[in-house]
Amino acid sequence: MSKRQKLLIRIRRNPKNISFADLRNLIEMYGFVLKRTKGSHHSFLGKVGGQSVLLVIPYDQPLKTVYVKKALDLIEQIERETSSQED
Repeated sequence: MSKRQKLLIRIRRNPKNISFADLRNLIEMYGFVLKRTKGSHHSFLGKVGGQSVLLVIPYDQPLKTVYVKKALDLIEQIERETSSQED
């Protein structure tokens, strides 16, 4: 099992107690790039479904669950795309 898969499983199991660094590492492993930082808000740009998606996450410790779940939803879409392309 890869490092990315282990981190994804850990975050899916408990989205309430996730550090900003862990979520940032995970979304960067899925191709998101930090586009800009303004105050405490970090904007990440990635490709989902062939379209550019902007994901804005404020720096909190721990992160609010709503931001973690939004990132997980985008990751699930990316995984579905890659699995359908492999078939």
